[in-house]
Amino acid sequence: MASRPQGSGLENFSRSLRLQTQLKQLHRQRKSVAPGSDDGIPAVPTALSDIANSAVALLAPPEDTEEQKEAKRLRKLAEGSLYEFVKQAWHIVEPTREFIECWHIKVICDHLEAVWQGKIKNLLINIPPACMKSLSCSVFWPAWVWIHDPSYRWFFATYAQAFTIRDSDKCRSLVQSDWYKTNWPHVRIRHDQNAKTYFENESTGWRMATSVGGVGTGVHPSAIVIDDPTSVKHANSQIERDNANTWFNNTISTRGASLNVKRVVIMQRLNVSDLSGEIISKGLWPDNPDGFCHLILPMRREADVVSKTPLNFTDPRQSGELLCPNLLSENVVDTIEKTNLGPIGTACQHQQRPRTDHGGIFDASHFRYFSVKRLLDGNEIVEFVSNKSENRKYLLDDLRFFQVCDAAQKTDQHRDYTVVGTFALTPDNEILVWEIVRARVAIPAQYNFLIQQRTKYAGRLLFQAVEDSAGGIGIIQSGDSEGTPFKKLSHGSRPKDVRCGEIAMMYNNGRVYHRAGTEWLRDFETELLEFPTGANDDQVDITSYCGILVATRQVRPALRFENVSLLISDGTEED
Repeated sequence: MASRPQGSGLENFSRSLRLQTQLKQLHRQRKSVAPGSDDGIPAVPTALSDIANSAVALLAPPEDTEEQKEAKRLRKLAEGSLYEFVKQAWHIVEPTREFIECWHIKVICDHLEAVWQGKIKNLLINIPPACMKSLSCSVFWPAWVWIHDPSYRWFFATYAQAFTIRDSDKCRSLVQSDWYKTNWPHVRIRHDQNAKTYFENESTGWRMATSVGGVGTGVHPSAIVIDDPTSVKHANSQIERDNANTWFNNTISTRGASLNVKRVVIMQRLNVSDLSGEIISKGLWPDNPDGFCHLILPMRREADVVSKTPLNFTDPRQSGELLCPNLLSENVVDTIEKTNLGPIGTACQHQQRPRTDHGGIFDASHFRYFSVKRLLDGNEIVEFVSNKSENRKYLLDDLRFFQVCDAAQKTDQHRDYTVVGTFALTPDNEILVWEIVRARVAIPAQYNFLIQQRTKYAGRLLFQAVEDSAGGIGIIQSGDSEGTPFKKLSHGSRPKDVRCGEIAMMYNNGRVYHRAGTEWLRDFETELLEFPTGANDDQVDITSYCGILVATRQVRPALRFENVSLLISDGTEED
């Protein structure tokens, strides 16, 4: 019995039967004709060739309709881009909500793709709530990866089991939808392993959903995704934060090692010691090759926010511009911040810049700023930008520059920083925080690192100061032997929260200015605001010593040059 041609349809099948009948008739006719006779029957080769060509034409798949061509085009786009997949699958997951194009969703998708491709091993994403983070990461991403690798195994957790189940059910519904099964029929959910918290496909891939602190042992996933490990309600509970951090460090950190597991933590910041703070304290990529890459997406653009990922992402917005005004408008965001969040909540949840409170030693309302402008003649001047009524300007020659250094005391280079702060004292006895350089430097290389920072300000620097303690003794000795002496600092028996008293008072009196628009400024100010409960205090320590040096007149201001305003107010300033 003739077999039905695969994929040709009933009509082509019947045509193939007719062709076989014609071939049999031709064969019988040929046998009944005497050799050499010409009865009008074509030669066998010609007849067979014609019929064979007809067979090819009849059995060939029919040309795609325009609708089929469009379906194939869309399927190819979805397979090649997670963001395109999100757009096409949106109506399945959110049938009552219109998809809103947002550039930051594509950025998240690009980074998630890089995780799956092995370009990123560990990824930390800080983003405000209500910006489609859970849908992108916990619903669409696993369904998209299964198109390419249905054996992939997923472990998802959030602070509440209900939210984990919600996202798991949405992902399962997407994979089981007619749209998905039509486009990718090779991904099939097993009927005997098909629950909201755990389901498998027929290619050994699975997706598990649990809560922070829940099941973690005994499973070995390909990827671990933690989505908001702590609730807003418990953000200020040290016990809850410690529980989440301990669970992540002790339970989750060892899962999937045999599968070269990828880890993604996506969350809004809630506290300086939340899981993001714990991850950051261990060192981020690229300083720590095993650390997390850090993608920061604040609600409003801040010039000093710098993400650190292999994709070289740069925030495309202007300073102050909203993340996605089509999704959350200025009026909506403003109402949320004033009515619900307040200053502290806004700094944490919206700006991803957690801080303690105005009750700390340093207060953000006391931060003032300056900028540096270059004149046409090549000279540079300092202008104060915090108060528009301030017309004071200084030439760099009128400033007194000095550096304070804090050397890492431990060999664990994933935790301790070596920090060099460059400060300048104005003729009016005000402190300018000129530059902060932080790096994880091996102890044997610290001396050379400090000398490199000294060389940057050759001809201007009064001195480099280093604390005469465990971390600085070797550096001071190297300086003495190499002819590059350091100024010795000693704190006596004063603890850090006491020796910052001088600089804190100077901040309160408006005598300290930060250099605006610098990459280091965000981390520097965050550490000041978190002190003394923050994870790091090395930048606070060098700033405290700066205050002590000025207060004890170990650095004295230069005499004011009275005619400086004449030199810089004659139109010679660059635009």
